Amino acid sequence: MLQVKPVATLMIHGEGDDRIPVAHAQRLSSWLQIRGVEQRLVSIPGADHHLDAYRQEYHDILIGEVAAWCYKFQ
Repeated sequence: MLQVKPVATLMIHGEGDDRIPVAHAQRLSSWLQIRGVEQRLVSIPGADHHLDAYRQEYHDILIGEVAAWCYKFQ
């Protein structure tokens, strides 16, 4: 029988997202945590759905979080 292992999950969500409410990411984070999946939710205050990637402050947060997450599992 196929054994499926949980996959560590990093979610980065803009709190100003008008397409997908941050509450959805928070519920998913809780759901994963209850099921023992290693996960991290990073909420960026003021960032929109596209994380305003052109804004240096959001870009720095995004790159820092992704790099730290990848480094953790190398």
